[in-house]
Amino acid sequence: MGPDDDDSIDLAIVQLLTELTGRDVQILWASKVRQQILNGRKVDARMAYVLKSIRDNPDKFIPPTDSAEPAPSLAVVPEWCGHCDERTRLLDLPDDTVARCPACHPLERRTA
Repeated sequence: MGPDDDDSIDLAIVQLLTELTGRDVQILWASKVRQQILNGRKVDARMAYVLKSIRDNPDKFIPPTDSAEPAPSLAVVPEWCGHCDERTRLLDLPDDTVARCPACHPLERRTA
C-alpha cells in the first residue's frame, strides 16, 4: 500500500478537514469526499490532488451537522498508538507486507 491508496487518502482527508474546520470528520465521510473529488478523473498523484481540492475550498467538503444516524464508533480516527506509521496507520510486517494497525487504524475492526 502506498501513499495514494484509498485508506491513506481517507485518513489524510479526516486529518485535513479536522485541522481546517475544527470539526470531527468520520472516515466514512472521508471516503465519500475522496470518491466525489476523484470521480471520473485520471490523476497520477491522487493524494496531492484530493488534498489540494480540499485546501482550496474546505467548506465544500465538511459533513452536514444534522446527520440522521451516528457512524460506527470506529469511524472517527483514534489517537495514534505510536507503533505504526502515524500518517497511514499501517504496520510493516516481518514478511515485507503491511497491515492496518489493530490499535489505531480507524477501519480496523475491534470488539468493545
